[in-house]
Order: sequence, then structure tokens, then C-alpha cells
Amino acid sequence: MIGIQRSVNLVGTGFGNTKNKVTVQVGGTGISVVVDAVTTREILATFTIAANAEVGNHAVSVKVGNQPSNSVNFFVQVPTRLRRDSISALMNQQGGCGATKTLEYTLLDQAGEVIAEDLTVDEVLSNFTSNPSGLPPPLPKHALANAGHLVDEVGYRIATCPPPFTISLTQKFTVKIGQTTYNLTTTNSVSYGRDASGNKFVTVTNTIP
Repeated sequence: MIGIQRSVNLVGTGFGNTKNKVTVQVGGTGISVVVDAVTTREILATFTIAANAEVGNHAVSVKVGNQPSNSVNFFVQVPTRLRRDSISALMNQQGGCGATKTLEYTLLDQAGEVIAEDLTVDEVLSNFTSNPSGLPPPLPKHALANAGHLVDEVGYRIATCPPPFTISLTQKFTVKIGQTTYNLTTTNSVSYGRDASGNKFVTVTNTIP
């Protein structure tokens, strides 16, 4: 992940047990390394991934004295999109008026792999319209993607059922890591309301480019 620190264990042989004789090198740009502890078979290091770090694989190697090791890859992820895994049936809310659907997502990186981090996903709303005009727009939300898994509720809950109405909007998502905001490519077109027959509805059309 970009803009954070990670503790990394490098396992091998012949490392010795003195930090000042060991160098950990990371290829590419945007990753700095501090060696925290060394044993003969393990190096504990802290990698700091800058906001402008190259994404993808970075070759990591160790040098003990003048003796270099082979290299292994350290992969830098960035959040790219939400994969929608499920959407519930319409749930009519009791104790008032409303209808919702629950959606479940998985947060993916630029290679389509799961980002198994606890990260906050913010909702960005646009293209709001209502019929009749003048109805209030929903408030943007933010939710925690717990180990990459996000649950979101779409629809409405109000105290009493109004006359027929329709609200439509576009729902997009962002993730902020450190000071960097990532715009996810996932978009939902959402409409909800109550028709002339009193039927409640929530429609969600998901787009993942």
C-alpha cells in the first residue's frame, strides 16, 4: 500500500547479527528502508512507501558486507475498484417508511487482487434529481472496508410515506491513504422511491470499467 509503513521479515542465512553490516536495497522509487533487527537467519525491516512510489513489483535484495543476495519482489498495491459480490432483495423498513438493498463488495488493487486492509471507503454523490422537485438529496456516507470487505446499504428510511416520488443519483467511491485520495472506477446508478400504486423500489445499476 502507498503512503504507509510496513514491517517486513526477510528470511535467509548468513546475515550475521549486526545491523550495521547489513543493507536492504529496494529497486524502483518511493520506498525507503530502515533495518530494525538482524539475526543470522532473519532481518526485520521497516519499509516506508511514499505517496509517489511506483506501483507494482519492487526488487528487494540484501547485502551483508560485500556479499549480495538474490532478489525477491515487494508488491505495491493501490486501490482501483470495488467488485460487487452480492445485492440483497428489497427490504421494506418497518416503523416508518423506506426500502433498502444491501450490497457487498471486495476492494481490489490495480492487478485485480484483494486489498486485505481496513480502509475507509467514501461515497461521492452526483447527478441528483428528484420528482417532484425539491426533495432533499441523501447524505454521503463512509464505511470501513474490513480486510477488503465492504457492506453498503442503498435506499431510504423516512418517518412517513410521502406521495409517489423518485430520486436518482450517481454513486462513486474514493479511498484515502495518508494524504493521497484514490478514485475507484466502480460507479452505481441508483434510483429509489414509491410509485403511484404504493410500491417501493430501489434500483442499482453497477458499472466497473
